[in-house]
Amino acid sequence: IEAADAHDVNVILVGAGETLGLTAEKLIRKARQPVWVVNAGARMPLRRILCPVDFSEPARRGLTNAIHLARTFQADLEVLTVIQPLASIHVGYAELAEQAQMNYEEARRREFEKFLAGGDFHDVRWAKTVRRGLPHEQILEAAREQNVDLLVMGSPGRTGLARILIGSVTERVIRALPCSVITVKPANAIR
Repeated sequence: IEAADAHDVNVILVGAGETLGLTAEKLIRKARQPVWVVNAGARMPLRRILCPVDFSEPARRGLTNAIHLARTFQADLEVLTVIQPLASIHVGYAELAEQAQMNYEEARRREFEKFLAGGDFHDVRWAKTVRRGLPHEQILEAAREQNVDLLVMGSPGRTGLARILIGSVTERVIRALPCSVITVKPANAIR
C-alpha cells in the first residue's frame, strides 16, 4: 500500500489461489486504489465482465471502470442489480406484503434505469439484468452461470467497527472468488 501510494499507481494487481489470501484481503480492505485479484484459473483476454450495482457512489465508480475495461478488451459487459425480498410482516397480511414487494421492486427497477442512463456505453456490448434474492448469493450465481472472467465491484472500503456491524456484499463475494475481481473504492483504476 505504501509503494502504491508513493508511486501513484492506478491499480494494485495481486494473484490468488483457489481462495482469497490474507494479503489480498487486507489490500482490498485498506488500499485506496482499486485492487485486481487474479484468481488461479484466470483467462485472458477477458471475454465476459460482470458489474453488480446498488446505485451507490462506489457502484458508479465500479460501473465506469467496468465500461472502460469492456471497451478496451472488447468484452461483453453485464450490469446486474439484485432486489432483496422485503421481510414478511405477518402471515395474515400476505396480500399487503405482496403489494409492498411489487411496489418496492418497481421502484428499484426505475432506479436501475436512472442509474444506467448516466453510463457511457458507446462501443460496448452490454446487457442489464435484475435478479431477486440476497445480493452476494445472486452475484456469485450470476458469475458462475455466465462463466464470467472478471467481476468489477464498487466497494465503500469500510474498516473497523463499521465493517463488523454492517458487513459487506463485496467481501462475501470476493471470499468465494468465483473469478478474477477488481474492487473499486475512492480511486478509479482508469484515469
